[in-house]
Amino acid sequence: MNKNKEKRWELLEGVEKGIEELKLESNNPEIKSLLSSLQKMKELKKSLSAQEEELKLRLLISSRERNVYLEKLRKIEEFGEENKWIDNSGYLSRLSEILYNDYNEGN
Repeated sequence: MNKNKEKRWELLEGVEKGIEELKLESNNPEIKSLLSSLQKMKELKKSLSAQEEELKLRLLISSRERNVYLEKLRKIEEFGEENKWIDNSGYLSRLSEILYNDYNEGN
């Protein structure tokens, strides 16, 4: 699908070059308006591409952060299971409740 998008933009650039050539040959206001519209579309595409890259980066960062916390939870779970969720302070049993009960029940 990205290849199709890129082909469309390549075609658009070709059309723009053709219009620029016509602009040199003519003072037709419609051609100038069309060229201006195409330029605005290119600027919009550039802006959207930058926003897309930023969103991809944010998604990558969020995924990595999520994975770090899931790994920490896995280690807590393994520690609790090794100790059968029993300790003198009661912390492990409380952690077990937090980990295994529904989120809404803990509130």
